[in-house]
Amino acid sequence: MGLKNHKLLIILLLILLSCKGKQQKIIHQPYSGSKIIYARKFNIIKKNETTEIVVYNSSHDNNYRYILSEKNNFDRPGLVHIKVPVKKVVCLSTTHIAFIDFLGKTNTIVAISGKNLIYNNYLKSVIDSGKVKDIGYDQNLDYETIIKLKPDLIFAYSIENESAGFFNKFKDLGIPVVMVAEFLEENPLGKTEWIKFFASFYGLENIADEKFKIIEKEYHYWKNKAVSISNKPRVMTGLLWNNTWYVPGKNSYLAQLINDAGGIYIWGEDAKQFSYPISLEKVLSDGQTADIWINTGSINTKIEIKGINTLLIKLQPYKNDKIYNNNNRCNGMANDYWETGVVNPDKIIADLFCIFHSELCKNHELVYYKKLE
Repeated sequence: MGLKNHKLLIILLLILLSCKGKQQKIIHQPYSGSKIIYARKFNIIKKNETTEIVVYNSSHDNNYRYILSEKNNFDRPGLVHIKVPVKKVVCLSTTHIAFIDFLGKTNTIVAISGKNLIYNNYLKSVIDSGKVKDIGYDQNLDYETIIKLKPDLIFAYSIENESAGFFNKFKDLGIPVVMVAEFLEENPLGKTEWIKFFASFYGLENIADEKFKIIEKEYHYWKNKAVSISNKPRVMTGLLWNNTWYVPGKNSYLAQLINDAGGIYIWGEDAKQFSYPISLEKVLSDGQTADIWINTGSINTKIEIKGINTLLIKLQPYKNDKIYNNNNRCNGMANDYWETGVVNPDKIIADLFCIFHSELCKNHELVYYKKLE
């Protein structure tokens, strides 16, 4: 064999080895399942026959990892293993109920925390009939009932250190506790994208992806509509509570909703994500330049606001009858804004857009919001 043929043979061998190496790397490299676009507090990684879900806490120093598989032969000790699809779950937050109901799996919920806070009429009825149990709140959970139910997992929402003992108790009982941190998301679509998280436990990833795309498209319809508007109203939020007025930070979920819907959030100078207190003096001062006032707690009328503090009637939105509250859908103590609102950001932004720019929404009927008279 000539030198030329030897060189050709070596090149072919190198190409084959290179391709083989790349192929092996692709097989063993974790790949993303449902693509996570907006959410920042969880990730989904699929590898072979398992799905790994990572939930990030606020500091990313104590993340939670779950391994999901249709088989029982888990090979990753030290991690929380969950056999899917799950058939019996416990929900400690109404938002968890909304996600599961959105996937059509409400029948898998065997227990909830706090019947009085649930808006879902079907779930309230099965709680009344005893088919679904109300296990109480926080540290006063009914452990005995939970043990008898033998759930596949418990969806929980606190990721703070003080909950460690509570979760370890369930761990000792062999019941996985799955952390849900959608409330830490700043982006409205990021909150809703947790539908992909819940879908992983039911094997409904494709359905979740398709449903999310529809919501995403509708949300961007209203957001893009607002971009071209030059005259944007100044928006204030909140109400005096225990002599303190809390307002969302610049990077909060509500601040982004206001901005996306074509409003200008008047307290958007602070880069905080969560709510923080401001003085009544500042409220009265800044409120003179506000055009619209939203999210006034449990208030239903302007008279109630006056009853809290007569100085509030001096605010510009009060004088101009421009106060709107997000309690249009209430059932006793339950407010659907805090339940299904998490999976309907498209409806919330539509409400806000039409509140801010009513001249462009002649036929829109508010869903979550109502005007205070």
